[in-house]
Amino acid sequence: MKQSTNQTPRLLLASLATDSPLHGAASLLTLESEHTPGHIDCPACEWSRVRMIDPQFLVTQSFGNAAKIWLDAHRVYIAPGTVRDYEQCIRTLRVFFGELMLNAIHIGHFEQYQKMRTVGDGWPRPAGPSRINHELNTLSQILNRAGLWAAIAPHYKPLPLPRPNIGRALEATEAERLFRIASSNSRWLVAYCCALISANTTVDGGEIRHLRLRDIHMEPPSIDIVEGDKNKYRRRSVPLNEPASWAMRQLLKRAKSKGALDPDHYLLPHRARNGGEGFDPTRPMFAWRGAWDKLRIAAGLPKLRFKDLRHHAITALLEDEDVSERTVIELAGHVSRQMLERYSHIRMRTKREAVDNLAKKGSQNAGRVQLVLVKK
Repeated sequence: MKQSTNQTPRLLLASLATDSPLHGAASLLTLESEHTPGHIDCPACEWSRVRMIDPQFLVTQSFGNAAKIWLDAHRVYIAPGTVRDYEQCIRTLRVFFGELMLNAIHIGHFEQYQKMRTVGDGWPRPAGPSRINHELNTLSQILNRAGLWAAIAPHYKPLPLPRPNIGRALEATEAERLFRIASSNSRWLVAYCCALISANTTVDGGEIRHLRLRDIHMEPPSIDIVEGDKNKYRRRSVPLNEPASWAMRQLLKRAKSKGALDPDHYLLPHRARNGGEGFDPTRPMFAWRGAWDKLRIAAGLPKLRFKDLRHHAITALLEDEDVSERTVIELAGHVSRQMLERYSHIRMRTKREAVDNLAKKGSQNAGRVQLVLVKK
């Protein structure tokens, strides 16, 4: 516990806020550890109070400083992946807004950012509407924390998003060719096994990538899926059929060889980069994109996305009249209304046959049950 300066916390914060932007930001961050005995007149505690409930303080900062202060206060409440996403958004926003004072940002800046970001004017490459909207959403949260968003919100229009492509299902010959080619190269083992699991369970790539050993059960074969960082306690259990079980056994064997032994270790350990050696089972691998790109091209399916395999599995389930929509949703976790409506004609045929069967049973029981219509 460090002793604070002779200044009171409020005076110290005020003096730092009027410093140059770079010096002010660096000095403010040192307050995190400036505790006093008993936390009386404590700069660290006062700094936390200001960040949490004093929006006027952010108003006096440049965007760069305000964004860092906002994220430092916010990061304890969000998942590490979300923190990294916010950091990326802030780095991108800083190219345009970095030196602007927060209270100087207006709707014109939002409109010009959309135009310039769309064509890549000032950035290494252009961005699509979804990414631009995501970045400006981050800015709106920072402005809202400072009490400045309400004046801009009525005039802001996010960029329109293209109609989502819900995916494609594989023809039987395409599926056979894809998995035959995938199995022909040992360097594609991870991509091959993950593709088999996805196409046979509806589980997507991100869910497979984040599987820990504790989530995998082989007697009987099943996996537990944690549905996102925001829903740590919401799980769904997905059984594994024979192809998915085989693929899972291969990945478990590989995981063990890479040092994944603890129940908290990831099924797909992270590979060291930048000259490092070995694997880190406490972190999940980033992706299998390189192997996937090569094998789909080799299979003559260059436009097939990995997430199409999930769509392929859902489609097969929805086309089966004996599988209820509820069962599909319980397996997949989420199925778009668009997909459900696409196969509603199959469901309607099943429903019609069901009510027709009721009529047949009614005629068979006519001798025992007399229906009486009462007119009023």
